[in-house]
Amino acid sequence: MGFRSISVEEKIAVIYEVTKKGKIEPVARSYGVSKPSVYTWLERSQEALRKALKPHKRGPKFKRNPENKRMEELESFLEEKDGEIKRLREKSNPKKEDIRPVKCPYCGFEKIYRNDTYKRKPKAFFDKLKQDEQKEESVQDFLCPWCGKSFHMEKKGASFTLT
Repeated sequence: MGFRSISVEEKIAVIYEVTKKGKIEPVARSYGVSKPSVYTWLERSQEALRKALKPHKRGPKFKRNPENKRMEELESFLEEKDGEIKRLREKSNPKKEDIRPVKCPYCGFEKIYRNDTYKRKPKAFFDKLKQDEQKEESVQDFLCPWCGKSFHMEKKGASFTLT
């Protein structure tokens, strides 16, 4: 047997038949190649398959567009500022239940406690409302711990007065 050059396609055919039949000697004889050559090709092909099928890292990650990052920063900034605006509006327009006197109207003591709430019918309503069922409103009563007097605040126009 002399040495002859074997093409890559023939080597692939040899490896295919060896893996299919499982025996190296008859395949090597039919193609006219030595058994050690077939063993070498088989080992190299298996190593190439292992390397090709081995799990590896994914391809390169694409960087985010810097403009998108800037847009996300601006959107989060705007959401934060919207929350601040909402909190400030709530503070500037408190609910009637949240309004409390700064100090006692009788003695001037500055620490005032909420005492009790009670319901009463409003004094002035539109004529139509007077004809309909009158609705009750809730009134917050306050207590001064210094002088012991209680009082409540009543809305008159745009301001509150003590009664």
